[in-house]
Amino acid sequence: MRTAGEGHYYFDERQKLFCWRLIAGGRPVVRKAKTQALLKAKVKLALADVDTRGGAVPRLAQSMTVGQYLDYWLAEVIHPPNRAKTTHRSYSQICRLYIKPHVGSLPLLSLSATQCQSLLNKVSKQVSSPETVGIVHRTFRSALSWATRARLLAANPILAAEIPKRASATILGRQKRALPPSQVPAILEEMLRTRVLKTRDETVHVHRYGPMLAFALATGLRLSELLGALRTDIFEMAELEGAFVIHVQRTLLWEGKDWSIDHDVKRPKSNRIIPLSGLALACIRARDAMVERDAQLAGGHREEHGLLWTTETGRPVKERNLQRALDSILAELKIPHVSLKDLRKSFGSLLARKNTPISTLQDLMGHESFQTTRKHYVLVFGGDMLTAVNSIGYELAP
Repeated sequence: MRTAGEGHYYFDERQKLFCWRLIAGGRPVVRKAKTQALLKAKVKLALADVDTRGGAVPRLAQSMTVGQYLDYWLAEVIHPPNRAKTTHRSYSQICRLYIKPHVGSLPLLSLSATQCQSLLNKVSKQVSSPETVGIVHRTFRSALSWATRARLLAANPILAAEIPKRASATILGRQKRALPPSQVPAILEEMLRTRVLKTRDETVHVHRYGPMLAFALATGLRLSELLGALRTDIFEMAELEGAFVIHVQRTLLWEGKDWSIDHDVKRPKSNRIIPLSGLALACIRARDAMVERDAQLAGGHREEHGLLWTTETGRPVKERNLQRALDSILAELKIPHVSLKDLRKSFGSLLARKNTPISTLQDLMGHESFQTTRKHYVLVFGGDMLTAVNSIGYELAP
């Protein structure tokens, strides 16, 4: 269990001990005991050296650096189950790659707006993607906002800093990537195209992960949701006139060479039912044919985890391999690079283009707020703007 501001308790199955852990001054403080009563006594003694009215941080903040505070914030505030595992991982990467190298050694209490501005300027020169600067700004702002609420800082210094113009032009203008609507049919055809390989007398998909990518575009699933979906999550739903649906209820995360399935989705609304279109069902049929063929070729040595999308050996698909497959397909069609996350943005933008109500789109994408859907996942294409402007011209024409 977890006590606000005072670390958390857990049971070590291997050692058969009750344990308590707290990050203090950027370093872990651990106590262990055979009984809960003894552990509570040890914890009481451990907390005697800190200001128990505000947890461990307020007293330590006098000598704490920004890097040490970020370690505390990630371990005690952002760490699951407080936030999703993917959120914790992305925040940790941003802190490690961009924030700590520039301001990690500075004293937390003396952090100023000018130092925050210098951080954003350096990151803007360091990275090629302007969106990364916005992510760094939001992450550091979130971290320092918690510090102000915990009364570690009198005010949040990054609120006075401005995103550099080179980055803000893209961030504020929402110039994000999505698949061009006019080229989506050709992309889907390439994803699902088949041919006969010379080495085997059978028909296989040109792109191993083509059906998986097409399914991602047809459903708008998050990458972790796509990787963690099971074949049994797809079923026929009588309430929807017998339509087939997918129940999104778990995610899969890679940590180096290891992977794990998390049965807690990112947000409550992320646990949702998505009706499957004809395109999505075609992807499933292609998937089933590939799995049957893989099982025959493996001769009983194929791993079985029940996952919807796997490699030839039955293991979960890695993000980088899926991205390479997408890059290969787009390169053949001479289409500019888009990321796997951009497939989700394409799903939202294409449905919005068909006048799908924003509330329906919000439910399909599993967002808590329709503002998230509208701001980040509904893009306006250049052709649509031209059509809209031309319509005004037709109305005004004599």
